[in-house]
Amino acid sequence: MSIEHREPPTAQSSAGFASLLHSWRDRSAPMSDVTGRPRRSSGMRREELAVLAGISVDYLIQLEQGRATNPSPAVVAALVRAMGLAAADAAVLCGAAGLAAPASVVDRSVPDSVTRMVARADRLPTAVFSADWWLLQWNPAWSALMEIRWNCPAADATKRGTR
Repeated sequence: MSIEHREPPTAQSSAGFASLLHSWRDRSAPMSDVTGRPRRSSGMRREELAVLAGISVDYLIQLEQGRATNPSPAVVAALVRAMGLAAADAAVLCGAAGLAAPASVVDRSVPDSVTRMVARADRLPTAVFSADWWLLQWNPAWSALMEIRWNCPAADATKRGTR
């Protein structure tokens, strides 16, 4: 996804970006909780989104509170990918950040047949990537092979990949 700067962000657009980011994080499918602790919110935790987007939790908090007013195109693209936003929602978030809408969008949906195949290959490390190499779906064997510290069943990964 290629995103370019459009205009310098204003205080109003920064507040809009912050509220959009927070509301979409709350709407995003949470990852499986291996700790067994009850969740206070239905959406994705800040820590989960930060890990998936490859940014620090502190920076995500600053973005959500409107204290970080100029996110880079790479950060916005990573947040869009991590939350599994649709192209229209990605364009809105980019606009709120003062960025042009993505020039091209790679389809990141995973067909049901592929989801079933990943589920059936429970003993084989299996992952599904998009054409631009974003990780869309994986099974527990792949998580173990790659030593991913969090566990996400294929069904939850599909939800994030098809929003």
